[in-house]
Amino acid sequence: MLFVAIAISLSPLPVFADDREDCESIELEDEEIIPACTRAIASGRYKGEQLAKLFWFRGLSYQIKQQRLALADFTAAIRAYPDYAAAYGARADIYRISGQLDLAIKDYSEAIRLAPNDGSYYFSRAYAYQAKGDRARAIEDFRKTLQLLPDAKEAARELQRLGATP
Repeated sequence: MLFVAIAISLSPLPVFADDREDCESIELEDEEIIPACTRAIASGRYKGEQLAKLFWFRGLSYQIKQQRLALADFTAAIRAYPDYAAAYGARADIYRISGQLDLAIKDYSEAIRLAPNDGSYYFSRAYAYQAKGDRARAIEDFRKTLQLLPDAKEAARELQRLGATP
């Protein structure tokens, strides 16, 4: 009996088998996703890219209401897996929204380096350049967006607004 009690007391905190699935779910509410991600992260079972995705999903859940926590999670995702373009893009979005345009441009540029065929990073970086007053680079990135995403009507509208042709 004593042996059983010792074995139970030494076992790690329970992690539900579906915590990772719940963390990555698009069907659950943030209030359900955040604790699931937190348990999965704390379990120690995930490393590298898998761990980065857990931080990224939790960061997305924080992004609207708790940007500081989202920023910390996106940074943790990058630390866990430095080649994770989505984490750079998400962190850049926070920087852009908060007016930290140089940091946003740096992270969008890294996301582009890692995923050069993802037009969304060019599109977002174009807005950061535009907010910074760099019209030429904004136009260049809106054009690249259209090259990669021909149906990106908003990029075409921005080019028109800037007096440039697609």
